[in-house]
Amino acid sequence: MSRYTAKDIAKWFLAENRYKMYDADSDYITHLKLQKLLYYAQGCYLAIKGVPLFDEDILAWTHGPVVDEVYQEYKTYGSEPIIFDEDYNSEEIDKETAFQEILARIYQKGYQSGQGEKDYIMVESSIVTGCRRPSIIEIQEPSVITKPGTLVRLNGLLDDGASITLTSGEVVRRNPETVILLTTNMGYRGCKGFNESVLSRMRMVLYSDPLTSEEMVYRIQKKITVLEPGMLKKMADAVCAIQKHCRTEMITGGVCGYREYEDWVWAYLVQKDVRKAALRTIVAKAAPEEEEREEIYKTQILTRFTEEPAVKAA
Repeated sequence: MSRYTAKDIAKWFLAENRYKMYDADSDYITHLKLQKLLYYAQGCYLAIKGVPLFDEDILAWTHGPVVDEVYQEYKTYGSEPIIFDEDYNSEEIDKETAFQEILARIYQKGYQSGQGEKDYIMVESSIVTGCRRPSIIEIQEPSVITKPGTLVRLNGLLDDGASITLTSGEVVRRNPETVILLTTNMGYRGCKGFNESVLSRMRMVLYSDPLTSEEMVYRIQKKITVLEPGMLKKMADAVCAIQKHCRTEMITGGVCGYREYEDWVWAYLVQKDVRKAALRTIVAKAAPEEEEREEIYKTQILTRFTEEPAVKAA
């Protein structure tokens, strides 16, 4: 059994903080910082001495590690600084120089670390919130998740059990009406295929083909109504031709799709020059190399738009 309680160590840190307040660069410890200091102290003492500094359990709560006994003592402060006004002598802990040095260094390290964290708290992710009530959750590019633990938790939501365990210990079960969509763009260099463990848990898989020129025109007309359909179709045909050119020439590292088409149309409306507008939109993003972009511009833009047409209203 330890000689000290978590409250004893907490009071030591608070008393040390009160003393440090004479320094111009110091400020009061908040409850969140105090709990982190206790966490650091327990870990360091256990590593050095081989025994725990105090016997109370450290719990994994939403906002970080918490000793409940200390939480109950100072919870009335909320997120405000703790004003420690007890008549307390920090030497009551231990007069051993080495031990005092350990606590002092933990205080300084934890205090400095907490300086940059004082305005931040952990918040519930939109995925967890979406599981609590009927929702449609889209998880984009899950293939870039590198932490195995994150994938395990994601698989837990996709399994028949449909649940996830939070760091606080709470088990959140996916609402029966919640639908999870996983989306990725296999044509992007930075994206990979789905992890096999995730793929095996999908109920359905849909591979989406690129939009046709007609589909692009139909979609853009929902936003832009001031251009005649013929010009919109001609520009959409050019986008499809650039896509085919990049596949044929094995050009990778660029993008050419509906978003680039829409950017081109908007730029054309502003600049009144379809060829110039293409240079900074559809062509600029189609290929990473200058020579490749020049080839695309000459063969796919200049050949289709030989004379600069005026912007005509629909």
